[in-house]
Amino acid sequence: MSNAMVMAGVAGSPIEHSLSPVIHEAAFHALGLAWRSERFLVGLGQGADFVTMAKERGLRGFSVTMPLKSELLDLVDWVDSSAWRLQSINCVAIEDDQTTGYSTDGEGFINWLRYDAKFEPKDRHCVIIGAGGAARAVAAALADAGAAKVGIMARRHDQVERACVMVGAVCSSVTEEDLEMADLVVNATPQGMVGTAHADSMPCDPRRVRHDAVAVDLVYEPLETAWMLALRSTDHVVFGGLGMLIHQAAIQIELWTGAEAPIPEMVKAINAVMGERQ
Repeated sequence: MSNAMVMAGVAGSPIEHSLSPVIHEAAFHALGLAWRSERFLVGLGQGADFVTMAKERGLRGFSVTMPLKSELLDLVDWVDSSAWRLQSINCVAIEDDQTTGYSTDGEGFINWLRYDAKFEPKDRHCVIIGAGGAARAVAAALADAGAAKVGIMARRHDQVERACVMVGAVCSSVTEEDLEMADLVVNATPQGMVGTAHADSMPCDPRRVRHDAVAVDLVYEPLETAWMLALRSTDHVVFGGLGMLIHQAAIQIELWTGAEAPIPEMVKAINAVMGERQ
């Protein structure tokens, strides 16, 4: 793809370690598109200039990461209902010089949950650890998929309350004791992430997770966190965050290209890169 044109990318700060271009370019190559994806270093307050530049360069869209997810709400021409509900954008599509902001994390999580984990959320009891943007997206998607209860466990009560308002009536604040009732437990915090102050910590006591529950850690660097390893040591069913990363990106690919995302090729590309990093 040496002669490919930059038609997509990922914007945010920091951005140098983002895996989005790897996933994007694997999809473009499989679809026969001579497109490239680029990392764009864009800090808080620089969103407007970046959107203008993206239009001028003819980009078809870009992924959005911190710290721009809220800033772009006021900078795009249209906001999809899912992004408006969560007050967060993680994808922008550009067509005929018009920009539309989307939130693909929640739908991507549910698609992955059904596709790989073979878990159907309907009528299930789910607990999300964390109350940030990813946690809210996952919680809202689980509620929309028919979960009976969606509990949010986090230290900041104001964030939990805000998330519950966004998600709806099935959502409530829970404590670690409630983990024993959950069919699905999702870590949506940075606990266990490489390169952070939380690298060696766990989001909760793994002994609290019911033995037949499905556990998901949205962290994907490392591929196996300390929490995941502790759960696996007692034969829990555990998944890392690469699945959600790929499936939310697949929705973005479809928004930009109009073609079905080649998920197997995207998985192969990201596994190769992660294998080199470990």
